Amino acid sequence: MFKKYAVFTSILGALSFCLQAQVKFAELLPSAKQYTTSGEVLELPQTITIQSDAESKAQAVLLQYYIEKVSLYGAAMLSPSQSALISLKMTTSAAVDREAYTITVSKTKIEVTSATQEGLTNGALTVAQLTQKAILSGQPIECGVIQDARRFGWRGMHLDVSRHFFE
Repeated sequence: MFKKYAVFTSILGALSFCLQAQVKFAELLPSAKQYTTSGEVLELPQTITIQSDAESKAQAVLLQYYIEKVSLYGAAMLSPSQSALISLKMTTSAAVDREAYTITVSKTKIEVTSATQEGLTNGALTVAQLTQKAILSGQPIECGVIQDARRFGWRGMHLDVSRHFFE
């Protein structure tokens, strides 16, 4: 059932993006707090390369999984000394929010930076969303800078068990 749903949503996603010239930052869900565009585009190669430092290895593996399994594209991990399309880096800057991150998309690479592991994870998931949309639509990604952080300090869910009956 999950495979059928995944194929169906992939086809719908591909059809919805076929009419666009490029994947835009404004289409991210949830939308980013702040982004600027440069007017240029990044064309994705057939094999996407990912490079990370030691602190961001787990986020690089997560991103590789999403690109390979969800988008059905090849993704290769490179050592920190090699140049890659996607780069994940921890910074020493003190962020206001633990989950804040910055994504810089140029004509040759995508760089994700954050001061914390949580921020890098959120940045990696945003890059996964951008690359998935670009792969499914066959369109390039617009270049620019995305600066994002969580909107709410606490996320939760309430299940009202008195009005819902479970067997």
